[in-house]
Amino acid sequence: MKRSEERKQFLSCITTTAVEGGIGYWSEVHKYRWKDREDDVFALIFTDEGETYLIVNATIATGIRRILSDNDGHCKVNSRILQTLKEADRLNDASNIDAEIADCIVQAGTMNEIVYA
Repeated sequence: MKRSEERKQFLSCITTTAVEGGIGYWSEVHKYRWKDREDDVFALIFTDEGETYLIVNATIATGIRRILSDNDGHCKVNSRILQTLKEADRLNDASNIDAEIADCIVQAGTMNEIVYA
């Protein structure tokens, strides 16, 4: 599998984990599409505060980048999450990304900070 295809699959798996298990306590999924082609994964969510976000691979990539380079303290996570995410990002392997980590990634990618902990 090409590196870019691995990356798409990695990011899409995180979206799936977040939508199916990680973000339900602060948002409601309005629309969700998952298909065999990994780049077709997306979700439209509404937060409890009435905000709307579209989650696509770019959202997940942004969330990962914000957590891994948290310069302003808005995306600070515990050391377990940080180490797991660093390794997963390096290998494009989402197998150890659990619902909690996926939730943090979506928050960082959509709201520029981790609001719900």
